[in-house]
Amino acid sequence: MPTSDNFINKLESEIKENGVFVIDDVTRMPAYDRDFVQPYYSVGINHRGTVEGSYDGTDFSFSPHDISVLYPRHTIYVRNSSPDYRATLIVISEQLFSELNSINTSDNRFVFESQPHFKLNDRQFADILTIVEVFRVINRLNYVNRKEMMVIMLDVLLGIIGNYRIENVGKGGDGKNRLSPLLRDAIMQHCHQHHDVEFYAGLFCLSAKHFSTVVKRETGFGVNHWIQQQLVSDAKTLLRTELQAPIQDISDRLGFPDLATFSRFFKRETGVSPTTFRQSL
Repeated sequence: MPTSDNFINKLESEIKENGVFVIDDVTRMPAYDRDFVQPYYSVGINHRGTVEGSYDGTDFSFSPHDISVLYPRHTIYVRNSSPDYRATLIVISEQLFSELNSINTSDNRFVFESQPHFKLNDRQFADILTIVEVFRVINRLNYVNRKEMMVIMLDVLLGIIGNYRIENVGKGGDGKNRLSPLLRDAIMQHCHQHHDVEFYAGLFCLSAKHFSTVVKRETGFGVNHWIQQQLVSDAKTLLRTELQAPIQDISDRLGFPDLATFSRFFKRETGVSPTTFRQSL
């Protein structure tokens, strides 16, 4: 595989055209011995060999039958990969990532952003490769609604990966002593009433600064990021499923002081107003 810059440049046109690009026989990582900021949402499936490095400063080893769900803007540092390394990489465009993000997958996202990979058993590995083959079939078809089909399949893929992770690792992953899984549960319970970092830090008897530092070390993002992600996800769900509800009511249910504040927040996070988002459905 070429260096990271050439690799990304080569893929940009294919990703933009197809939405999802499946790369087989990946034999090396995009960059070695330097930080590489992951630019795309991607899923990596390891067939054989190993890769060793760090993810947001935490050491990792990517081994046979491991699967990794990587979200954009995380920092990967690869020290080495074995000569027999072979993997399949599914790379997803920014547009499809945005559409996928409008589907309620926030819980999986929180887990995978902090702990991106785990090991599949033989049956699960074969199942995932079967789904990957469906992506290849869709890419070969010149259907008008091809990208919509891709979004549906991506949601299916992530749902299955999430279930396999629970089967193999458990709901909380390997983070028994980590704060981030506890924060996830707290945000899902309280974010409609509390948007401030101080409230969540107080639940764990920590200062807001220290709490944010710990969560950022574990997940790559601070507490405020995760509060906003949950609010955006819930807002999109309500706008999509409760079409008759006034936007003011949705703003109230999400705990915003007024409609203007909610509208500014939603547009800042998504690029469109709540009204425009609803009209596009």
